[in-house]
Amino acid sequence: MSTAIMPPAIINALQCCPQFSGFTDEELALFANRCELASYMESQTVFSFGREADTIFIVSSGSLRLHLKNGAYKDFSAGELFGELSAFSKNGSLGAIKCLDDSELVSFSVSDIFEEGYLPLDLRYRFLQNIMHKIIHYFYNEIKISSAELHQKGEGAICEFKGALNDSTFDRTMESIIAFANSKGGTILVGVSDDRTVVGVNVKPENFDPVKRSILEEIKRRLGQYSATLLDLDFQELNQRTIIRIDVSPSPTPFYCTRVLSKQKNQKNQELLIVRTDSVNTKISNEQEINRYIQARFK
Repeated sequence: MSTAIMPPAIINALQCCPQFSGFTDEELALFANRCELASYMESQTVFSFGREADTIFIVSSGSLRLHLKNGAYKDFSAGELFGELSAFSKNGSLGAIKCLDDSELVSFSVSDIFEEGYLPLDLRYRFLQNIMHKIIHYFYNEIKISSAELHQKGEGAICEFKGALNDSTFDRTMESIIAFANSKGGTILVGVSDDRTVVGVNVKPENFDPVKRSILEEIKRRLGQYSATLLDLDFQELNQRTIIRIDVSPSPTPFYCTRVLSKQKNQKNQELLIVRTDSVNTKISNEQEINRYIQARFK
């Protein structure tokens, strides 16, 4: 496929995908030349349990849902990648994925991409390293501490309580998501007050899915599409009340936020790195300190 006639949606999808973060335009073009763009209709199955695993997909538009054998599911939206296990095993998929609405997907063959001599070795290594971080995310979820244990232990380096999730608490919640992502990961329990009282959230079971989507869309609006790749959000029962559990995986790359330094006409923005220090979200603005933390945490 020539880059001159390459659909812009392919390049856009790669640029929005966290697993291609830091790749130059030339490097993205090497991948894009072997990619295909296909349209899928609402309710259409992209792949099912046990299919031969050789293709990696990136959502260009629309949304999809992956159903796992254990009954759990995960939703995917624009910029998110799935099928990455096929880079390491051909034994078949672990789930089935269907379109929640009309969608466009970018796909490429693993055997094609990793064919000897097609991509520079360092490029293949960087891509494999990025998708390996995504796979580690799955293992993190399998061994995560129960909400009951987290509630018993209280707030700390990997847990924070929020009595509610509303306009007055959303900004602080976003800071905690960034702090956990830049550290070892962590969990936010919404519906638990600072004194550990389980107050719960007023959401009926039939509204779990739409409320979950609404929260995730608001987080992506505030923090960007990348944030969704680090999050798992579920409704759970704790002390006979409904709570929202937000699990944040460690980010493979630094996750910044922006602070407005002045409200005057010539206001300036400053990039901050927020990290988790015990039960506190610590904001680092000094460039030397940021570089020192990045060297220790991400290199």
